[in-house]
Amino acid sequence: ALALLADACEAAGLDAEAHLTLEELATRAPSRGEVWLRLGRARMRTGSSADDVRDAFVRALAVADPGTPERTDALLALADLDLAAGDGARAELWLERAPFDKSAARALRRAEARMLQGDARGAIARMREIELDAADGRGALVLGRALAMTGDAAAFVPLVRAWVLDAPGASEALSSALAWIASDDATRARVLADLDPWFKA
Repeated sequence: ALALLADACEAAGLDAEAHLTLEELATRAPSRGEVWLRLGRARMRTGSSADDVRDAFVRALAVADPGTPERTDALLALADLDLAAGDGARAELWLERAPFDKSAARALRRAEARMLQGDARGAIARMREIELDAADGRGALVLGRALAMTGDAAAFVPLVRAWVLDAPGASEALSSALAWIASDDATRARVLADLDPWFKA
């Protein structure tokens, strides 16, 4: 009944009510990884402390069976917390605990972790392991920033895509790349031509 109530609250956008319901459900079903995952996300939505959010995801990891989606999701969630805090080394440690996960989601986070540690070439290598979805603004931004760090003018293509997709931080990354990456007039003209329709819109 509590699970159904939590579903209904989430479907209705009642974040506070969903949070309270999941807190109760977690006390009654502490061995279910998916409950702790949902609770962690609910705590994030309602502005709980970083420690409380992390605690829920750690508990999800502790009870999830090896190789299950719940375990992978918990590791990704924990990595995201450390990436947001700027701790690439710690994020990478979580990701290394899912070596058989070949998903784009894990590869992207591994690339972000490498970037935070100043390893642009390592980030590029991680991104080259996957086929980047054309609608993935976050992935385009990571690849573009990594290429930009190496001074490669190829950075403009993914950075423009990230900008078009409104990825957070894309505008600043593109402006920075235009300011310092060496490129010929033809390349800059193509970049500005790509941006022009969006400015007019």
